[in-house]
Amino acid sequence: MALLEVHDRPTLWQALHAASPAQVKACLCSYSPPPERLIIRSAADFAKLGTTREAVHGACDQSFWAFGDFERVYTSFSLDESDPERRVMGIEGVGSPEALLVIIEGGAKSLKIGHLSLLMMEGKVANDEWHWIDEAKCVMHTATPKPALLRAEVRSRLGLELRVMRHEEFAQGSESVGDLIIFDMDKSDVEKETGNRKVFCQDPGNYKIEHFDGLADDMKAAVDRMLAIQLAPTAKRKE
Repeated sequence: MALLEVHDRPTLWQALHAASPAQVKACLCSYSPPPERLIIRSAADFAKLGTTREAVHGACDQSFWAFGDFERVYTSFSLDESDPERRVMGIEGVGSPEALLVIIEGGAKSLKIGHLSLLMMEGKVANDEWHWIDEAKCVMHTATPKPALLRAEVRSRLGLELRVMRHEEFAQGSESVGDLIIFDMDKSDVEKETGNRKVFCQDPGNYKIEHFDGLADDMKAAVDRMLAIQLAPTAKRKE
């Protein structure tokens, strides 16, 4: 079985270049994150939520993939909003400041806090993939079903073992782990570069996983366009 290293979306498609679009689609699923999450975009947002950075960090699930990134993400809040390394924190599955405080005060270290670039988050809002429920209270709706590769299907159908490397500036050299391989795409423009080069892995147990056919028609059409561009031998590629 071939072992291939993936650093971003262009290298993902290079790894899959020998497969046909139909073969790759057979390895895809539809996944949905928790429907609500709190989005922390700046240091001031902790006060908006009625808490502190230290209290939130102390309530984190230390086994979650992004636990070790907390301080580095917080430091990125000092960067300009146009900087691609400026990030946001996302507290998954928590739908209000009140619910957050209950968890913190209860003492359970259960907060699953991920992160993504501010520019990527803004792109998701702009293309209606995510939307604010209550921006003043930092509450976002993030449950739109999206495509991802299933590692087991890539392994069994394509005979490939993909080693996905972390894409964050501060985490380069370490591997992204999990059997759900997520690639960012903008359904309104699959060749768009902002937020479109990232590939990372997650634990499928943290998401709702369904068959690829369960995606909305516009998302399935976008996947078809993307695969035609990336896997067709004669296609002109921007990436």
